[in-house]
Amino acid sequence: MSMLKQFFFFLTFLSFFLATTFAQKTAGASKNTKNVKSQAKATETFIRSIDLNTEKPSWLAVAAGAVVSPVVETSYGLALITDGRTVNTITYNGNTLFNKNIKGSPSRFVTAMGDFVYTVVDGKKLTLINPSGLILWQSECGFSIEDNPLCGLDGRVFVKGRENIACFGLDGRRKWQIKTPPLLENPLLFLNDGSIIALLKELSDGKSTAFRISAFGETIELLTFSGQVLSAASCKQGVMLALKGGTFGMCSADKDSGSVSTWVKTASAARNIQIVCPAQNGKTAALFTQNGANTDVVIASCQDGQVLTALSAGKINLSQVTAVRSTENGYFIADTSRAVEFSEDGDIIWEASLPQKNNWTYLTYTSKNQLVLCMNTWLLKSYLMSQSVHKKSQPVKYQSFSYVKADHKESEKIEGLSIRSLDEDSMRRMLSDFQKDDIGKKEEEYMVKITTEAENFVGDYMKEDRLGRGNISYFTTHPVYSQLLISLMAGCGSGNFASSFASLLHNESDRNMIIYLIKGAAALGYDPDGSMLEALDYIIVHRLSQKDVTEAREICDAVYSICRFMGRPALFKHGKEMLSTLLYPQWDKQIRDYARVTLTNIVKLEL
Repeated sequence: MSMLKQFFFFLTFLSFFLATTFAQKTAGASKNTKNVKSQAKATETFIRSIDLNTEKPSWLAVAAGAVVSPVVETSYGLALITDGRTVNTITYNGNTLFNKNIKGSPSRFVTAMGDFVYTVVDGKKLTLINPSGLILWQSECGFSIEDNPLCGLDGRVFVKGRENIACFGLDGRRKWQIKTPPLLENPLLFLNDGSIIALLKELSDGKSTAFRISAFGETIELLTFSGQVLSAASCKQGVMLALKGGTFGMCSADKDSGSVSTWVKTASAARNIQIVCPAQNGKTAALFTQNGANTDVVIASCQDGQVLTALSAGKINLSQVTAVRSTENGYFIADTSRAVEFSEDGDIIWEASLPQKNNWTYLTYTSKNQLVLCMNTWLLKSYLMSQSVHKKSQPVKYQSFSYVKADHKESEKIEGLSIRSLDEDSMRRMLSDFQKDDIGKKEEEYMVKITTEAENFVGDYMKEDRLGRGNISYFTTHPVYSQLLISLMAGCGSGNFASSFASLLHNESDRNMIIYLIKGAAALGYDPDGSMLEALDYIIVHRLSQKDVTEAREICDAVYSICRFMGRPALFKHGKEMLSTLLYPQWDKQIRDYARVTLTNIVKLEL
């Protein structure tokens, strides 16, 4: 019996030893051959392989002409420009929202900014179009625009030519324009501190150079990289660069010291990386290299450049790439005959054969996993390439971003000495400067002071003195000063003060000040999260007297101004509901009549 027990114990031990040894060897092999396995998956098997020559589209849509620009994604679907001088918007289900005319000859340069679309007309005119197709403004740039507009943090937008860069505000005024040496045919790039990188054509000892420019048009420094830049793209950490010789690196700005630092790694000693594409999450980047008829891909960490995965994407010609982007699942790339999506782990999610290139003009891959082809016949074909498990979307709370911060030291000084960082004369001068083109470098100084005082204005409502238990706020006792500040907040061409207006409208009780604030909200018009409209609704319900004709008229004008600028169906609906409450018999006849006319004007905006 004891010998039998010993025999069984030996068998158990042997099985455990063999299983453990196999697991360890397998784990080690996995670490050492991960790249080989990834390549095998990429070249031998696909989760889904599709021939779009025979595949039935998930939906079809007809454009109002031949498509002359790449399709761009907005928050509501797709937008495109046609040779019929129209902007077309289409939902993700293929339903046409509108076809609206554009003044002038459209170009291929187009960029989406949330709900809005920037496009270039007649080569030199920058145009802002809202979600209902209304052209909000069209501004002359002064030079031929040679790339897609680049949207900034606070509503401003940057454009580049062959030897020029310019910046426009949310109101369409040109903030600055600078002359540069000849620029490389590469988009403007953002560093992580908000400054701009503009790559130059001229090399210095075989190395690429670039101007680093502030958001206010000031040339900060001339950068020289460690090699010739072949590809570059912005990401959360800064600018990812692919350099000649198979190296890649990251250019990052230190927000505290203002200096720029980089790291450089080698991905391939034999071949150059031709395209670099950072991921949406900012953690990794895909580096694409041509290897004969195939394209090799390296997935690297954006933090330190560590190579995580390598794979082959199969037959993709990088000199004929029609689209490349990061996706929710990983990365997407397409040339003129084939498209592929793959994960960060190196798995090919799907691959597709495309129709002959002479049958279509532009291709895009949407965030909804739809591959959209713009056909020569004005037809758009959309193919659902994969199913993603999307969590129920939650409303996204809008956050404003600024290139400047309030000067809190100045605020403390103001608090202690009862003085202001601005005076009425300087505010009038600033307001005059903002109403002209090319305010230039002065804007940064102005914006710091305006932001500081706007925060002080809002912050006063959090203090006890607004409740009558202390000194009355400076902004209450100096209405002219406050009115000028409100005008600056609304007229500086920045999208950062919508939340300030909403807070002030909710909390202000002085009737005259409320009217100033309502006029300011109307002048601004930009209300990305609908907070200003909500505040105006609050005033109607809780503050507005049935005989307050002047205040009611100003509210009607502000509701119309916000709805017109934003052009969003949800805000149209809310605005009409607000004005409808002013049609009830208890309101003064002048209020009812003005609300009825305004309501009709909002309905016309939707047509």
